[in-house]
Amino acid sequence: MTTRHIDKVLVLGAGKIGTTVADMIAEQHQLPVTLADARPLEENKPDPLVRRIRLDVEQDEQLRSVLA
Repeated sequence: MTTRHIDKVLVLGAGKIGTTVADMIAEQHQLPVTLADARPLEENKPDPLVRRIRLDVEQDEQLRSVLA
């Protein structure tokens, strides 16, 4: 089995489920998470490990820059 090191996470969709997943990953694994949505929601409780961005995944250049 191959072990991989994850140093950052991208969650697409900042609705209830995406926000919960991003918060859980940041809290449980202490990893920086980028939470992306075409229309990101306002932050209720800012988390320094969760960065919210506006992203249209149909725009190749935007998606490439986030994944770089």
